[in-house]
Amino acid sequence: MNNTLAPSRRRLLALAGALPLASLVASCGPASKPGISMLYFSGLAEGARIRNNIPRFMQDTGIKVTYDELAYDSIRPRQLESFRQNVGDYDVIFVDDVWMYEYATKGYLEDLTSRVSSDKFDLSDFSTKVLAAESTLASKTWLIPQRADVQVLFYNKAIFADPGVQSAYLTNTHSALKVPQTWQEYAATARGLSGISFEGHPIVGCAETLKRPHFAFEFFATRYWSFSGDDFFDASFKPLFAQQSGIQALDFLASLKDVWAPGSLNAAHDETISALASGTVAMAPQWYAAYATLKKPSGGLGARLGVALMPGIDIGSGKIRRAPSIGGGSLGISANSAHKDEAWSFIKFITGRDIMAAGALAGEIITRKSAYADPRVRQNNPSVDVYLQSLELSKFRPRSTEYAAIETAIGEGVSRVLAGEATASAALADAVREVLRIQPQKA
Repeated sequence: MNNTLAPSRRRLLALAGALPLASLVASCGPASKPGISMLYFSGLAEGARIRNNIPRFMQDTGIKVTYDELAYDSIRPRQLESFRQNVGDYDVIFVDDVWMYEYATKGYLEDLTSRVSSDKFDLSDFSTKVLAAESTLASKTWLIPQRADVQVLFYNKAIFADPGVQSAYLTNTHSALKVPQTWQEYAATARGLSGISFEGHPIVGCAETLKRPHFAFEFFATRYWSFSGDDFFDASFKPLFAQQSGIQALDFLASLKDVWAPGSLNAAHDETISALASGTVAMAPQWYAAYATLKKPSGGLGARLGVALMPGIDIGSGKIRRAPSIGGGSLGISANSAHKDEAWSFIKFITGRDIMAAGALAGEIITRKSAYADPRVRQNNPSVDVYLQSLELSKFRPRSTEYAAIETAIGEGVSRVLAGEATASAALADAVREVLRIQPQKA
């Protein structure tokens, strides 16, 4: 470990007011080329794989790599400060898919198109949905996808399979217990299960992730897209989300508060995962990245963990409109990097087939299609097909240079309704006014 920083990085850390959560300098073998620095999202298995492979890259290339991690909420402010100060503090950066449009439009990223072409870097091994969400924009390649997350429905298989629970549920609802396919079924199932005794404890119908405003927006969005079939904005970036379908989606979400796990209104991901892992919660919409944690026998549900597609809306003819959100992140090169060639060498290495294949075997949410062709991946992770299908069904969050402000405006409106502070129609109308005040640039 080595926390020695170049002068410009020391200035940036002082401005940001926080130290990295983790820092690593690989130092095996002589470095004969300029070193590079990298900033990544802390606490991820995909990040651990990067760290563990840095010594191999160092040995192969002679390029020293300084690796820093920060909590998610600290990454973008740190990067923006670097961009605005025009200092090359990080050569390789982690970019969430919702930041790509802003970073590319404002000139914060190196355009990788010519590098991909000249090196014949094979983008065809990445799904078109993942590339569209996390890599390409305006026919140019800005980023190389490194992890791809998507929302799914986790559930406790033991609760759904228990004969006593099934009998009590039938008595309560006059219908057989099954994993819900639609949002209406989700509500009925959560309400019908709530309070039934399971292994000496009352069942809690569902756990939700609704901490304001970011998480409230994330888990409202999947309902909105399902109910409306629309994006949040039309082609000219006129807001659509305050129309009747948006109001219905928000009223639906708020109607479930009597069967939420305690604390759902203030829950981030960790709180929801812990609630489901307790064994008394029946279901929880969540990001698939939580699978590895929930699958653990200790601290998770182990073999009791079930994974299903996110519920949707029955639109007739046997079709269900499901709309999970895609997430994840990619690796890019800072436009102000002084070592772009070395940074590109590292990105190619760390997103290569062999490293990603090993990640898929370990249950990580990697982005190369070829890695999932290995039958051992499905043996180790039986839910991988649900994950892959969910990616293909997924929707993009609004693309704008002002995404963060848009998300906050809508998320605050959602949170006000969930907290009983406003009606859905009033809160979403206020959110529209705030978004128009922001005057976002459309993608």
